[in-house]
Amino acid sequence: MVGSPPASAPRARRVHIGHVLLLAFALRALLALSALAVTRDLGIFHSLDTDSYIDGARSLATSGRFVIGGLYEIVRTPGYPLVLVPGVWLGQLELVGVALQIAISCLTVYLVYRVALLLYGLESAALWAALLYAVEPLSVLFASKILTETLFTALVALFLYCVLRYYQERSLPYLIGAALAVAASTFVRPINLYFPVVVAAVLLLWALVAIRKEPRRLLAPVLFLVLSVLPVGLWQVRNADLASYNGFSAISDVNWYFYQGAAVTATLEGVPYYTVQDRLGYGDRKIYFASHPEQAAWPPGKVYEYMGKEGRRIVFSHVPLYASIHLKGIFKTLTNP
Repeated sequence: MVGSPPASAPRARRVHIGHVLLLAFALRALLALSALAVTRDLGIFHSLDTDSYIDGARSLATSGRFVIGGLYEIVRTPGYPLVLVPGVWLGQLELVGVALQIAISCLTVYLVYRVALLLYGLESAALWAALLYAVEPLSVLFASKILTETLFTALVALFLYCVLRYYQERSLPYLIGAALAVAASTFVRPINLYFPVVVAAVLLLWALVAIRKEPRRLLAPVLFLVLSVLPVGLWQVRNADLASYNGFSAISDVNWYFYQGAAVTATLEGVPYYTVQDRLGYGDRKIYFASHPEQAAWPPGKVYEYMGKEGRRIVFSHVPLYASIHLKGIFKTLTNP
């Protein structure tokens, strides 16, 4: 037949998601192994916040309680330390932890592929989306860091996939999956604390639009809100009962006092930002209690609540100044590699 290729001509090899996942795994594994080979130091996988996550993981692995420094922990949340527990049990926390994170990061690549496929319906678009994430430098780097970024990203991607499947199929298992993914992500990084309310509001508006055709859709925002908020509420009850803290995580109070408030104070005094942090006792409880001796006998939760209140007082007393500081910080984050 005219124009037909010879019978012996090789078939064109078609790229599929398996190839992208293999590339993602190779990049992440190669970075971890080469870093370890060059330094011969497991500390290469650590960062500033790593020790607090490791302490939490060891507490969970040995006692089943979330205790750090002899006190019930209320600054960190247990989501990420739970992932490190197998490494504690096996006596190779860093190696097992990084191996799990490489697998989790590859799962995120696959979820990006599935989300793009749902959004665009094109295999080529989905493959390009997955490929871009597979080679994205920060996703490759953080897979080798004992930090929350990799797990949090995977849970957010899982939420997006589940909520899109629910939107297309009206399948309750996917709605439940989305709710549980959001709840889990909040236990990894508390920044998602109020996100379920936003999602529930969107689901409610969507239900109201079609209330005559599908009145049962009104159950969706209620179910989503209950499943995503209930675990968070139970953890807050735990914090109040064991540490006299009426919130989900005291990291917000730490940020108000040692970051936002300190930034405003440093600008007002014309001194370096870290100088103010050191003076306030960031990372050194002795310095902090030297300035607040009456708080040495307070429950930990009340100390953190004071920090949050004082930090907010400083910021809200200088809103225009803080706004300019915050905008400069955003610009530096976007432009500084």
